[in-house]
Amino acid sequence: WNLKVFMSTNDGITWPYELMLDDRQGAGHGTSGPTYPDVTQTEDGRIWVSWDYERTSYAETRFSVFTEQDIINGKFSKDCIYKRPIFKNYNTYNDVVRFERFGGIPTVFNYGTTKEEIANSQLSDMTIFTSNGNEYEISGSWDSEDFVPNKAGEYKFTFSTNQMPNKVEDVQDILSVYITILDQNQVAATSLEITSNPTKTVYNVGEDLDLSGLVVKAKLSDGGKKTLKESDITITGYDKTKTGEQTVTVTYEGLTATFKVSVNEVAKKGGCNSSISMLTTAGYVSLFGGLILIRKKKNKK
Repeated sequence: WNLKVFMSTNDGITWPYELMLDDRQGAGHGTSGPTYPDVTQTEDGRIWVSWDYERTSYAETRFSVFTEQDIINGKFSKDCIYKRPIFKNYNTYNDVVRFERFGGIPTVFNYGTTKEEIANSQLSDMTIFTSNGNEYEISGSWDSEDFVPNKAGEYKFTFSTNQMPNKVEDVQDILSVYITILDQNQVAATSLEITSNPTKTVYNVGEDLDLSGLVVKAKLSDGGKKTLKESDITITGYDKTKTGEQTVTVTYEGLTATFKVSVNEVAKKGGCNSSISMLTTAGYVSLFGGLILIRKKKNKK
């Protein structure tokens, strides 16, 4: 069997609302799929559920976090936690933990955009990363079960493929994106451009990224442009602990633009250009740029 949560709004007389937590059936190893659920609701209204799956084979425990509104809607919202593993036997299979696609992928579209146009914009090739550290190149297609034409809102698009590697499963529903359809009086961004790079592009190890001087503009579908605030964008790709040239990515509504910075090793004190003296039994030894000078003590008579 599978695992669902039900909700009643009339003290248990009827239970009209339901949400699927784990739709995996038993794997045929003498057990029955999801078992032993435990549930609690925290003060912020979120509902936490943990459960086992296939104790004698998969030997895993997972949890999900959601709200009452998610149960009413019959689906998880993008802010939920879905089937996150607490413990699992990685000898059975590995989870997909993230994926990457090359280039900026739009996630906001104008009113009237069709499901086919959105699916085609999401790219069919990607790299998936698994819980055992492996990565794979796969191809597939995107589709949405709840998309409604000519209706503003948020819709979930899921990736499907027949190239999933052996013993790899997308249990956590990682291969999904949430698409926003704007109202009729709104316009979507079509691309990003950096019209001015940050003033500072050279750093020492340990320094935080400084975005002063950065100007990013979004090109809009009606031909206009919008200058973005720092709070509008997401910055990724900078690592203050690593030296060398780095590509920093600016993201807005799924669209991306990049600029480069350099991170240098902090110059160390001492070295060939320094002068170090030390007292020895022979007298004074001085080091000047690799040259060793020894001044002996005079013998007293």
